[in-house]
Amino acid sequence: PDGAARVPDTAAPVPVPGDAAPDPGQGDGPARRDDHLAPASCAQQGLWFLDQFDPGQAQYALPLAFRLRGELVLPALRQALDGLVARQASLRTTVLDDDGEPRQQVAPARPVPLVVEDVSTLPEEAREAELRRRLDDEDRRVFDLAEGPLFVAALLKTADQEHVLLLNAHHINFGGWSLGVLVQELSKMYGDAARGNAPCPVPPAMEYTGYAEWEHDWLRGDDCQAQYDYWCRRLEGLTALELPTDRPRPSSVSTDGDAVRFQLSAKLRADIVRMSAEERVTPFMLLLAVFQIVLARTSGQRDIAVGSPMANRPLPETQQLVGYFVNSVVLRIDLSGDVDFSEVLRRVREVALGAYENQNYPFSRLVAQLEPARDSARSPLFQVMFVMQEESWEQADWHGLSVELMGSPATTSMFDVTLSVSMSAHGISGDIRYRTDLFDKSRMERLAADFEHVVERVTRHAGADLTELLA
Repeated sequence: PDGAARVPDTAAPVPVPGDAAPDPGQGDGPARRDDHLAPASCAQQGLWFLDQFDPGQAQYALPLAFRLRGELVLPALRQALDGLVARQASLRTTVLDDDGEPRQQVAPARPVPLVVEDVSTLPEEAREAELRRRLDDEDRRVFDLAEGPLFVAALLKTADQEHVLLLNAHHINFGGWSLGVLVQELSKMYGDAARGNAPCPVPPAMEYTGYAEWEHDWLRGDDCQAQYDYWCRRLEGLTALELPTDRPRPSSVSTDGDAVRFQLSAKLRADIVRMSAEERVTPFMLLLAVFQIVLARTSGQRDIAVGSPMANRPLPETQQLVGYFVNSVVLRIDLSGDVDFSEVLRRVREVALGAYENQNYPFSRLVAQLEPARDSARSPLFQVMFVMQEESWEQADWHGLSVELMGSPATTSMFDVTLSVSMSAHGISGDIRYRTDLFDKSRMERLAADFEHVVERVTRHAGADLTELLA
């Protein structure tokens, strides 16, 4: 579960960790299909079974809020939303119970109901309170996977030249890379419609249902077995990360959460990019190394494993699809020994490249097959997540509108701690989402400060001693 805002997942489309390029050489998939029961992908199966086990949970809602400044052409926005949903079948897909197994059903394209509310006449304080309330409501939205819809839209007019567009999708049909696809297509269709050209969405070469069918075939092949063998070797002897908590860990997992947000300067972003090039790593790898050092400092452990979402789009036809492709991988780093930060980066690079090459093996299937010791108070294999994406969607042309992606409220947390960072031309923004039944905000604020401090230290000197960084 990806995850920027909350959709990281993290992202051209929004890239997922380390700019991992999909493998274009795995052949064509099945042709398009529509309005029938189709297999669910492995990722969808995992979320569907969770929903069956514990229905009515909101942590898999992925709300997006865009602040639109300028002269909005409302009919053009309606046309663009209709065109987007007509082109992207995942946005009109529900997931049904077919004799105990999840199956996808794609509905015919229809106009998207867009509720428009004018709150611009309210006093400023009341207007902001209403906006926060609506954002909180979307963050807590509970979707019915069988009945749908699993994609909804609303528009708030907050001033004469300002609106807030609220979109929300269930994670079962949406992932981090999908944000970039959605913004690029929605902005283009809006621009076309605003210029008087009705959007004419071209059907994609493959729909998500076709990818799910391809995946079921892939699971029976040799490459699938080789990836499973890789993860068995990588995860042998893995122990849980034990971060100090402010309260005893309850007997079952809670999803109540909050977030601490922080900002790294444009100068520090430039230092990160420079050092990454010098050390032959990506910014993702460098920031992952820093985060794992901070976790080691905090926990006292030296074998540190975190989860991270991967793009998992192995077919060229999937690059411009909205859908739940993202797959979690475990990035396990050995921080023992008398070494410097450059050696840590070398270790992280080796681990990350191995994960990229083996990112297609479904995480839910791996958990089921490895059968780790189950603990109802912890998520399996990892309890901490690291997410990074580039905000390349900022270059989208909205026909004169200034568009800002607003941060979503943090009322839920799927893991003990999730660090999300987004790179833009202005710097690096980050947030640490955490479980409030375990941690106080002050502890997470210290974690954010430690992260920035270590980034500053290592970008000044790649030869910094690991022992000193861990002290």
